[in-house]
Amino acid sequence: MLGYTQASIAKEFGISKQSWFLKEKGTIAFSDDEKIKFQQMLKEIFPIITIDEIFFN
Repeated sequence: MLGYTQASIAKEFGISKQSWFLKEKGTIAFSDDEKIKFQQMLKEIFPIITIDEIFFN
């Protein structure tokens, strides 16, 4: 996604690669701040994407 590896996106979020993997899997929930940050990253490609579309659809 967006040219990121799991390691690079984990670094962007300030978490371990394992924590990112667990968030992707749904084992660990994203915080509200992480949801906003992820939305902002996706807006480069999807300008009108909402948090609901990303996390709740």
